[in-house]
Amino acid sequence: MMLRFLQTRRVIQEWLIPGEEERITCLTRRYLYTELSLCITFLCIAFFAWELSFESLLMIIMGVYLVSLYYRFHYTRKKYMSLLLQFEQFLVNVRNIYQNTGMVEEALQESIWESQEEIASHMQSLFMALDLEDSEELQEYKEGIAFPYILTFYILCKTCITYGDSYTMGRSAFLSNMNHLKEEIHNEVLRRKCLNHVFSGLLFVTVFPILFIDCIRRWSIGNLPELIRYYDGGYGLLVKSILCIVTIIIFRLIQYLIEPKELVKRPHIYLDKLCNIQIVKQFLIEHIHKREDKWKKVYRNLVSISSSYTVYQFLFVKICLAVSSCIITSIVMISMIIRENSVSNITSSLLYTQQEIAVAARDTNYFLIILCIILITIFSYYVPNIQLIIKLACDNRDVEDELMRLQAVLIMLTPIRRMTVETLLEWLAYGSKIFLPTILECIDCFLQDNEKALDTMYQSCDNESFRHLVKNLEVSDRIGIYHAFEEVPGDYSYNIEKRKQDNEIRTDNQGTIGKFIAFFPMVLLIGGYLIVPFILESISQFMTYVSQLQGLT
Repeated sequence: MMLRFLQTRRVIQEWLIPGEEERITCLTRRYLYTELSLCITFLCIAFFAWELSFESLLMIIMGVYLVSLYYRFHYTRKKYMSLLLQFEQFLVNVRNIYQNTGMVEEALQESIWESQEEIASHMQSLFMALDLEDSEELQEYKEGIAFPYILTFYILCKTCITYGDSYTMGRSAFLSNMNHLKEEIHNEVLRRKCLNHVFSGLLFVTVFPILFIDCIRRWSIGNLPELIRYYDGGYGLLVKSILCIVTIIIFRLIQYLIEPKELVKRPHIYLDKLCNIQIVKQFLIEHIHKREDKWKKVYRNLVSISSSYTVYQFLFVKICLAVSSCIITSIVMISMIIRENSVSNITSSLLYTQQEIAVAARDTNYFLIILCIILITIFSYYVPNIQLIIKLACDNRDVEDELMRLQAVLIMLTPIRRMTVETLLEWLAYGSKIFLPTILECIDCFLQDNEKALDTMYQSCDNESFRHLVKNLEVSDRIGIYHAFEEVPGDYSYNIEKRKQDNEIRTDNQGTIGKFIAFFPMVLLIGGYLIVPFILESISQFMTYVSQLQGLT
């Protein structure tokens, strides 16, 4: 467990500064100290605000988890923004030097010397990757890239070094693409700044209410001692459980709205070991093969959100969630029954009459409890699928980014004389992650029947923009590659301008949703934990008085 904990923190620094071992160790240590300080601060606040009990201990564990999760989320977003700003300045330096020298390698080397430490380490890795020819090494480099703009820049440099710069109407394709790339990065920086402003404080508002659970309980019982049967009975346990679950769900939903994809892929050491156990692995394989088309779609969705889970890990997590939720729900329900059965003893100590106890007692509906356990178990099994759908819907733009990267590749290559469709496909595979399996399948079948291979690629993809590129590849044999992709530069510029407007609309929509759901835990705390017990107790006492009056008459 400790190994996984340390490895997860180290991976963040390896993502930030690849290849700098001493610096990675130093930053990992600093990250751990800060995270530990925040967790200790939360523990001090929690011990002051909550009475020590088994429930409080579980809530403290949940709180420490949320604090750790928030710090990781805040830290990675902050460093990602820093990398974007540094990369934007790096592109300016490369452009200026390239205009003077006309040499990509020289422009890269001089710009690396002038850059800050973080982006310099990434660009040094890029410079070394330009000499790679082995497909496995290239794929490994692509998977380790911090953000997609670096991959686009790598493709631009690689094509320029391999074929030379191409000129259209006297304009350098390499410099034009770099200007477009810089504009994309600038738009992304503005979008993130706007998101930070819109969502400022919402995560804190989501978590803040759970600190007042014990304060409300003590105040309520101090004013009306009879409320102890609600707060220390099954009702109090149920509301606390719901409040904790809702808090975690809302916390994650707001994170998805701000950042729908994982910036740093976490290592799943123990999960990978469990999935590789022979019996477990065989079960997972058989289950996936029964509905292969469904799991292929899940795989594409996992790739499109840059998930750190494989398909086998994803299925195993679903099963583990279902089993654990069944066990936890059963424990909670049993605890509720025990507490409800002890209400008579509690109320007797508070000098309740037998009629009051009879009114307070409730018949336990075991069928309803079993039904709730089954429904919660089924729901938990599909929670990862729901998370996947939400992430896909929360402004995840990896598909758009990849299509724009493919357009940049085409702008570089299509003006080159004697360029072939097969060569274009190979370079498109270089710049692709989401569409990579489809492109590789087309390349494998291209020599046998190029028309059928392209048609199969067209049919196997449902993205209209990618299908349009495939159609251009199909007609390039008749009208020439350059004329087939003549509109791509215009489409690329249009997509950049369109994204500016989309960013404003999406940010407003995301902010509205985030502000709406962030107050759910507070509403549940005030309404369900503070007001409802007073209302129920008032109704109970009123019914008791009515019964007493009827008895007198």
